[in-house]
Formats: sequence, structure tokens, C-alpha cells
Amino acid sequence: MENKSVHLAYFGLLALLAMTVSMSYLELGFGNELLAYGFATLKALIILIVFMSLTKEHIISKVYFYMALFGILLIVVFVMDDLVFRN
Repeated sequence: MENKSVHLAYFGLLALLAMTVSMSYLELGFGNELLAYGFATLKALIILIVFMSLTKEHIISKVYFYMALFGILLIVVFVMDDLVFRN
């Protein structure tokens, strides 16, 4: 791992943490949840790419990763659908 990429990832994670905390004070309605999920996804991707070296793994590891990501995306979509259309 390069020292530069680790430092960039660290400061990127800190910036996303600051945006997540500051976003919690804004009243965006349903947008708060979408932004929180977006920030969490970006933080997870930074950790996967930089610290877990996902880009250097074998193809089967990438397939499993994308399958898990698709499953999580389905869960998020169904939870959001439930929240929007609940009486």
C-alpha cells in the first residue's frame, strides 16, 4: 500500500465523517436518509478499495463483492419503498 493513498483515504474518510455529522443537523426530510446511505456507501468503498485491496483480488472475489453489493442495494431499495409508501 502506498503511503499517499492511505493518507488520501484517511482524509477522505474524515471529510465524509464531517459531512455525515453536519448533514444530521439539516432538515432535508427524506433526503437525510438518502445522503446518509450515500456517505456510508462511499466510506465503505474507500475502505474496500484502499485498505482491503479489492482492485488486486481475483475475479471470483470481485464477483462475490458485486453480488453482496447488489443484495444490499435490494435491501435498501425495499426499505426505502416501505418507508415512502407506508400509511
